[in-house]
Amino acid sequence: MNRVWCATGYHYRCITCEGCKGFFRRTIQKNLHPAYSCKYDGCCIIDKITRNQCQLCRFKKCIAVGMAMDLVLDDSKRVAKRRLIEENREKRKKEEMVKTLQNRPEPTGSEWELIRMLTEAHRHTNAQGSHWKQKRKFLDVCPPLCGGVSS
Repeated sequence: MNRVWCATGYHYRCITCEGCKGFFRRTIQKNLHPAYSCKYDGCCIIDKITRNQCQLCRFKKCIAVGMAMDLVLDDSKRVAKRRLIEENREKRKKEEMVKTLQNRPEPTGSEWELIRMLTEAHRHTNAQGSHWKQKRKFLDVCPPLCGGVSS
């Protein structure tokens, strides 16, 4: 007998395909299972080909193979989980930024001097106009080591 496997992962405590994962989730979230009925006394064979023919037997098979109803999140729990994930993502992003800034070496005195000389050279060229003024905004900030740069 050839078996057709379509499982994509571990969902609600079972290895299932995306179709069965979605069917089970929708059934629980919308409380549809009480309304399901079977034309054949609950004896349908459910496989990849027949799974859409009987919702009751499909749901019963989900339960029989061990899918856990309590693991399906309702709307409020799903929103809370997404919010927590986003907050954790932002927290890690900020922590990484702080770590990066703390580990970034400051330019040496000679490097600041080189920056000062390049800035002065740039200011004395014909680099005028709004495009260059926008690019130069960062040049007005200079640490005390280089004595500031005058316009």
